[in-house]
Amino acid sequence: GLFRFDPDSGECVQIVNYVDKPDVEDLDDGTQIFRSSNSSTEIHALAAGTDGTLWIYRRTDLYTDDGEMGPSLSELIQLDAHGTLLRTIIPANEEDPNSTGDWGYSHLDTLLSDDKGYVYTYDYQTVNVYGPDGSFVFSKSADELSGHLCQLSASEVGALTTYNDGKMAFKQLDPETKNWGKETPVSSRAWGLQPGNDVYRYFFIDGGNIFGERKDTGEVEKVVDWLACDVDSNTIRYNRLDFLADGRIATVTLGHSYDGTRERQRILVLNRMDAADVQQKTELTLACFSLDYNLRSQIVKFNQTSTDCRIVVRDYAEYADGEDYYAGLTVFNTEVLAGKIPDLIVGNMMLPIRQYAARGMLENLWPYLDADPGYSRDKLMTRPVEAAQVDGKLYQLPINFGITTAVGLGRIVGDYTTWTLADVKNALSKLPEGAMVFNQYYTQSEMLMYCVAMNAKDFMDWQNGTCNFDSDEFRALLEFVKPLPAEFNWQSDGEYESDFTRMKSGKQLLYPMNLNDFDNIYYTFAALDHDIRFVGFPREDGSSGSTFTASVTLCITTACKDKADAWAFIRSTLSEEYQKNLWNFPILRSAFDAMAGKAMTQEYQTDANGSQVLDENGDPIPISSGGMSYGDEPMIELYAVTQEQYDTVMELIESTTNFLDYDQSVLSIITEEAAGYLAGDRSVEETSRLIQSRISLYIQEQK
Repeated sequence: GLFRFDPDSGECVQIVNYVDKPDVEDLDDGTQIFRSSNSSTEIHALAAGTDGTLWIYRRTDLYTDDGEMGPSLSELIQLDAHGTLLRTIIPANEEDPNSTGDWGYSHLDTLLSDDKGYVYTYDYQTVNVYGPDGSFVFSKSADELSGHLCQLSASEVGALTTYNDGKMAFKQLDPETKNWGKETPVSSRAWGLQPGNDVYRYFFIDGGNIFGERKDTGEVEKVVDWLACDVDSNTIRYNRLDFLADGRIATVTLGHSYDGTRERQRILVLNRMDAADVQQKTELTLACFSLDYNLRSQIVKFNQTSTDCRIVVRDYAEYADGEDYYAGLTVFNTEVLAGKIPDLIVGNMMLPIRQYAARGMLENLWPYLDADPGYSRDKLMTRPVEAAQVDGKLYQLPINFGITTAVGLGRIVGDYTTWTLADVKNALSKLPEGAMVFNQYYTQSEMLMYCVAMNAKDFMDWQNGTCNFDSDEFRALLEFVKPLPAEFNWQSDGEYESDFTRMKSGKQLLYPMNLNDFDNIYYTFAALDHDIRFVGFPREDGSSGSTFTASVTLCITTACKDKADAWAFIRSTLSEEYQKNLWNFPILRSAFDAMAGKAMTQEYQTDANGSQVLDENGDPIPISSGGMSYGDEPMIELYAVTQEQYDTVMELIESTTNFLDYDQSVLSIITEEAAGYLAGDRSVEETSRLIQSRISLYIQEQK
């Protein structure tokens, strides 16, 4: 059924005159679709028409008595304000726009109408335009679109186009000329448009929030920060978003509860408010780069329940553009140097946390954890937390974790638990001539950056202001990556082969991977015939070549205006409820154990009475929890993790001691200076000395 919602009163009433299925329709093959139990009608798209009318695209499928799907009918229909049918259009077919038979496509991506009564449809193949009287006007192939159909204003419908310089423009579809019309420059961040209102020319979504270009100044500004409205943007249905003429914004939310059940839909109407009228709380600024999905939901919950504090997010990823991906990092560091320091920081691979700790910017979190009545060190996964320390102090608390490592076949690397560069060369010699350490898609610079980040604490000592790049250990890394391709090979010879296929055929020694859940371990074992060793990357000191990672770490700054509330927020992310719903391994030990226990529990087929169904050998039949496939590998059904696989994960966790640490400025220096050596124009000794000199100077500049 169709319902009409009044944003003023909140009243929601059914449009009673709407008939939810076609009465009788003759199809090309002579059969008919009736409004009966053996047909199914689904509304795919709606659009407001002129004069209060409503346009609907719907599809009706007919089923035979035995459940087989029969013919189908697609309709574009127009209703009046009471739901009475005004006209029906059988959408045009791409091959013959004037045809009126059964339509070849089952889903419209977009349905829009303008203030002149024209209707526009897009089905991933074609844009069709219909006149106010329902007649077909013209069509455009999707090949001519560089973006989806969208609407700039009430009178302008068209598509976005991107130029070589990264700038974007809206290209209008003109029903009068039956062709593309004028082009209007728009923000390069606007990958979809919604018509504006009295203040803004148009709106677009970026990073989950709503932005608009002001009519008066042409400046783009954030219009709606969902977190500031205590709304979890993860639940927003962005295809159900409307900007009312009076400045209000209406949308629909649909989320999932932590137990996996769907929550009820809500219609939200946002009103403009003066900031002075909002209830005042202590505001703690949280700095991040692309806010984590789960953390966003947790911030909303914390703000809704805290009586005296709220978290205000500053997402520096919003500064990135097509020309400078790291623009937000530049802004953040500039503000920090100017003394504008946030209260909390979300660490990820964009931020040099160890550098900030050395500056005295960050609190040691051990005292907060030790004084907390509900948590203690032994309630967390010990190894990844200890690896995140700097000189025994915990400046960032990982909320989840994974392990970056390299896996090899046991029959090739089985003699090694850790290894040096010489050991890697020895193992490689066991493979046929021409075998590679990795596949051809891992480049020299990419692998060098990753190896440096994995071993950051061995090369960078921010606490003492020193570095260690003029060393045998670093020179060994340079030598390790030199045989790799200089550039990503998009057009490699021959058919594509997955890493696992190449390893089993002797073409490749190692596969780099991030192990972050038990599905990963089951699949890796199965794909490599249960003959695997997580030997990691080479290290000249003989220690573990694997490294802990975390998609989220949390820090409290020394400038934080309310450290107790800041810790209250961090501790909320350690709750069982939050931890058991993370994508990666949870840092809370009990949640990790629960994840492992669930992964190791095998479900079996049962009959209607709940009794196990047995196979021809009298054994219970296991139920797959899903399937995974990688590249050209066959689909592998996932079953319960074995004790051997669990033990392998735990051994890897216990042996790992490093924590991934990116410093983009350091990595940029290394990339620049290593280029000469990798191209064969400079010796490894000279290269390491130059890198040592430049990074030493950089460290002094950051003090």
